[in-house]
Amino acid sequence: MTIVPERLRTLHNRTPDRVAVYLQFAGRDDLTVTYEQLLHGASAFARTLDRKGIQPGEVVVLILQHSEELLYSFWGSVLHGAIPAIMPFLTEKLSPERYRADLSSLISVTRPAAIVTYPEFEQDVRGALQEGDSVRSVIVTSQFEPASNLDFDKLRGFERSAEDIVLLQHSSGTTGLQKGVALSHQAIFHQLKLIHIHLV
Repeated sequence: MTIVPERLRTLHNRTPDRVAVYLQFAGRDDLTVTYEQLLHGASAFARTLDRKGIQPGEVVVLILQHSEELLYSFWGSVLHGAIPAIMPFLTEKLSPERYRADLSSLISVTRPAAIVTYPEFEQDVRGALQEGDSVRSVIVTSQFEPASNLDFDKLRGFERSAEDIVLLQHSSGTTGLQKGVALSHQAIFHQLKLIHIHLV
């Protein structure tokens, strides 16, 4: 059974210059990211996690806006073998106090080893942490490793098995605290197969 990093490496090897992701933004042109760019950016973040002592199988919470940083940190977590969990970013529609309380509750449930965010949001994140939390590192985007040559042999996500958890997918939280669903590599490919069957 294939795991997600292996599939990503195959696509990169076949067509490195093919567009892998279109990032869409309101009021400006789409940003295209090729497999080559995606793998370089993601592997740089995987090195960041390794430098911070984050281990495969540990949860990494991503509190980032829709951006390249979010894209690279998500896929970098997968390539490192860590489990990314995207959390909503604080907006003007949310009460900062309620946001910190919800974040604190989510931390107690998901038990992340690291939280990734922007330098200007670091204090808000730290304000949600409590003594005895699982979080060992708050990583800000200015600490990301620079992109360099790809070395798949050093990416620990390739050591994961199809039954391992690859990501946590959270509900929107509109009716209460966000609910996290743990998805394995196997579950994702099974769902993709079902979608393909119904589309063909």
